Amino acid sequence: MKYTRLLFLLSIISLLFITACAQDTDDAPEATSPTETTGEETTTSEDDTSAEASNELYHEIGETFVITTYYSDADAEVTVNKVWTEPADDHIEYVEERVSSIEEDTNVTFIDYTVKNISDEDISLSDLLPTYTAANTEVDVSYPENDLFTDELESYDYILESNDSLDLVGAVVTEENYEYTSAFLWNITQDIPEVVFFTPQSELESQIGIYEIGEPIYLLDYKDNGSLQATINDVNIEEDPDIEQGSVDLSQMSALVVDITIENTIDDLITIEQALPVPVIDGEMVTRTFNFNSDGNWIDLYESEGVLEKGDKITGKAYISVEKDKIDDVQLYYFHQDLLTFPDYSKVLDYNL
Repeated sequence: MKYTRLLFLLSIISLLFITACAQDTDDAPEATSPTETTGEETTTSEDDTSAEASNELYHEIGETFVITTYYSDADAEVTVNKVWTEPADDHIEYVEERVSSIEEDTNVTFIDYTVKNISDEDISLSDLLPTYTAANTEVDVSYPENDLFTDELESYDYILESNDSLDLVGAVVTEENYEYTSAFLWNITQDIPEVVFFTPQSELESQIGIYEIGEPIYLLDYKDNGSLQATINDVNIEEDPDIEQGSVDLSQMSALVVDITIENTIDDLITIEQALPVPVIDGEMVTRTFNFNSDGNWIDLYESEGVLEKGDKITGKAYISVEKDKIDDVQLYYFHQDLLTFPDYSKVLDYNL
């Protein structure tokens, strides 16, 4: 992910708080199978994860689960058979129609899945198309070319009748490394949507869940392409912190003082603020101000000194200031960067739980 995308994600986080809140299987279905590619292809398969148990937050590849559709309010079974990526160069015409410029790390993500209408009502296929979080758009089941749909709009009009099933392959233009953070979502209007991660959680260091103080938290895990890691060693409350920085009036605020070490080994530029936990009460972000002190020096988080390049590591104290009457109720979350509106998918510090 590029630095601009990181800043975009940070802006989304700020907006949320202001409002207060594939590894391969053997074969894809013959009718819609994409052309076989070179060794650059990356896949996640059912065989690799069939032994993994599901939980209430997400489903595994190869697992059949039930969704309740939004528009039809009807039940359908979904099975994700396989997900994979292919280089943009293998799909140049398709990619050029959808992005303004093709970067070195641009690729195409594919999903092979099966849907079955298990209700008595007809279901529009538009209710059965997953959103891929990396691109914030629904997958296009008219590509690769197939006998079902000549274009994307035609697929929206398709009706799946009661007890009928359909095998589908869909595509979306993405970038390298998105596969480590992104997921396919059905019915995103639910508090907990139906989720299938491209890369299974068990294969990542950056798993969602609760982390102990002193335990490394991988905010990003790009496998061989590096990681963003934070270790919080202590958390204390200062009722009247002496913060010699910034123009914000902190007289009515107290601070959580977080002893933290941050290390960036990915190619992207990372802001220190991106690696700091967010104060949360009842699952919602609260108004806060970040300040950071390292070795007695205040770091301007919004200048170049607040940015970590690949290989950079910093240890210091993060001052997370919130309103005094809320300080005792605050918990510390790292929201999932692709699931910002779903706090259940966060990495949560075992503090004040």
